[in-house]
Amino acid sequence: MATAADLAVLVREARTAAGWTQAELAQRCRVSREWVIRLEKGVRRIELGLVLDVLAVLGIKLNAEKDDRSDSDGLLDQVLRSHTSELAGKRDVT
Repeated sequence: MATAADLAVLVREARTAAGWTQAELAQRCRVSREWVIRLEKGVRRIELGLVLDVLAVLGIKLNAEKDDRSDSDGLLDQVLRSHTSELAGKRDVT
């Protein structure tokens, strides 16, 4: 799992496999249905503690390990491009 979109797919698949609606998952996790929708859309800015709670409720164990790729592999450029395009999409056009 490398992106918020990857996490979104994982959560959505686990929720549907459990036979729960977004509202049912929200109730079990004590969050709003709108929050679950944002998580399943892959919104990047979302509270980590709540994400971990949702994963626990869904029975998903999250393991993290250091990525040994260096910045010369373009990882930093990829992250910066992603954030730049995300910010560009949020600008008001008047």
